[in-house]
Amino acid sequence: MIMWFGDFLRFILLRRIYLAGFTIVVTFIIIGVLAPYIVTMPEDAWGVTYHPEKRFKPPSLEHPLGTDALGRDLLNRIILGTRFSLVIGVSVVVIALLIGIPIGLVAGYFGGKISAVVMRVADMFLAFPPLLLARVYPSMNNVYNEIYHGIKQSYKHYRTEHSWVIIT
Repeated sequence: MIMWFGDFLRFILLRRIYLAGFTIVVTFIIIGVLAPYIVTMPEDAWGVTYHPEKRFKPPSLEHPLGTDALGRDLLNRIILGTRFSLVIGVSVVVIALLIGIPIGLVAGYFGGKISAVVMRVADMFLAFPPLLLARVYPSMNNVYNEIYHGIKQSYKHYRTEHSWVIIT
């Protein structure tokens, strides 16, 4: 395990673009985990209060990114929003993996009609542009939206698993 981590770290450190991406992702994860402890005005970050006298204030020492239409601090809201973005992103990937890998393995192992049907479903997902589908389903609440996007992204995994089963 330690040997693998050392190889991974060496791989990342030798390539600047990977190091930049890795740094950004780790920074977002740290901000997301420490968000409740970082925010200076939690009532503004959660949207519990509003301050009409502070509407649309420009950036200052008190509000580094300014305030919104309800007078809430934007930096605190962004920091707290990082946490929700991470949860949504990870849950979509997990759902896609849990659906895509078993379907791809079964389709690749049995082949024939099962494989043909699974690949046509994957082609169907590829045929629709994601932005069009995002406009079609804006009324879905967050949980259903995450499940939908997890199913939508699962075709990548079952196509990959299907091809690996066929190759081996």
